[in-house]
Amino acid sequence: MKMPGGPSRLSLSVERPLVGFSGKQLLDLRMYLTAERCDLRISNGARDIIPPMSAQLRRGTGIADPPIAVDWALEFGRPETSKAYAYWDSIRGERAMPARSELSPRGMREFLAYVNLVNVQPAVEGAAANYQISLESAHTRKVFGQLALHNVKKSTSPERVRLASECFELVRTAARPARVQSPVTVGNQFWLDSESLLAPLGDQAGQVTAIMWVFVTWEAVAR
Repeated sequence: MKMPGGPSRLSLSVERPLVGFSGKQLLDLRMYLTAERCDLRISNGARDIIPPMSAQLRRGTGIADPPIAVDWALEFGRPETSKAYAYWDSIRGERAMPARSELSPRGMREFLAYVNLVNVQPAVEGAAANYQISLESAHTRKVFGQLALHNVKKSTSPERVRLASECFELVRTAARPARVQSPVTVGNQFWLDSESLLAPLGDQAGQVTAIMWVFVTWEAVAR
């Protein structure tokens, strides 16, 4: 499709599960199509792919912003996020989610260095919900800078705000945990890969009031 005043662009959508493709293969496909100026949105019962808004390559890097994979199957690859999910699941019992007040530093000691807490400010009159980082781990601060006690919308670039908000919003509306995977692009730290657990925390009425965000990075390739 030819866009007025701009280069041609192709939009694709996948409505059926892509059987036989791993999460990494889906991400590689999405990144290739992004570089080739194609839009691809993949969504099935187990995984959502949130694409970047722009397919333009970052200046001086030759690298496009990567998509974010939201995995509802909770197939964690890191021990920190796996232990965090096991802890969250143990304290919720038979409920959809535990309360924030039930979180214990002692219970989270094996992954506490990676724990962030996100306050959910309910949507008003159809507007989108707002999210505020109330507790930021030293590990997250090292990667993203200061986020704690700041509204997400005022803490980083509009594109990163959109990506983070979409992830938080998916978990808030579904009221269930998700695994999130994406390479890190903040500060051009392209050698880092990341995995997160986003787990809802709620009140007695079952409303999501906060999100436990366990964020882990590691060096995926040599610099």
